[in-house]
Amino acid sequence: MTRKKLLQTAFVFLIISSVFMAMFFAYLSNTPYAHGAIRVACVGDSITHGSGYPAKLQFLLGNSYRVANFGVNGAGASKNSSKPYLQQSEFPRAQNFDPDVVIIMLGTNDAKANNTQDLDSFQASYEELIREFEALPGDQQIFIVDPPPILNNTLNLSNETLVQEVIPQINQVANDLNLPIVNVYSVLSNHTEVFGDGVHPNSEGGQLIASQIYQALTSVEQQYSPPPSPSSTDSSTALDG
Repeated sequence: MTRKKLLQTAFVFLIISSVFMAMFFAYLSNTPYAHGAIRVACVGDSITHGSGYPAKLQFLLGNSYRVANFGVNGAGASKNSSKPYLQQSEFPRAQNFDPDVVIIMLGTNDAKANNTQDLDSFQASYEELIREFEALPGDQQIFIVDPPPILNNTLNLSNETLVQEVIPQINQVANDLNLPIVNVYSVLSNHTEVFGDGVHPNSEGGQLIASQIYQALTSVEQQYSPPPSPSSTDSSTALDG
């Protein structure tokens, strides 16, 4: 092969390689890795912090997602609660995480027996929390989660209050702001064996929560709407569990 033909062959190879490289980088620009993994912030109380559901959700979603746990033990949604989430250090940390997806599961600690002042500002506080995340740069997708049922416990938490006052307000927020809601309450009502102290799901319960949220995050066909509030019958069944 003459030198001229070698140069012509090399030139053609270079052109073809450039085309394939351009196609490759165009493909990368359309993947989740173009700007890093999709960031998922798990916002909540001790159930989020300690059940292990964020880590299990990370496993289900895979490496194209980065799931972070921003649960705070004892936190409530209401600004009148003894430990408002909006005033905890995990809240700005969750904001600085710059999440693409925010999962909010609060309300358990707002369901204190005979403590209705916590609920006076519940809905407004919940909406404020959501607005704070919506105000971040980007286009965050926010999921609201109905918390698990409350069984017999020594923590002064009432399933009746959760069912009759907290969850209806959570569902109202979802309606008002047109946000998807994940009904963990109903799922765990059928698995009372996962509660050790009547309030906190164990690792198996964390898996159930993660699976339910995973289905919500990955479904492209499901139309979200707040489920009916659990009935008083559900409340008594859970308390007897």
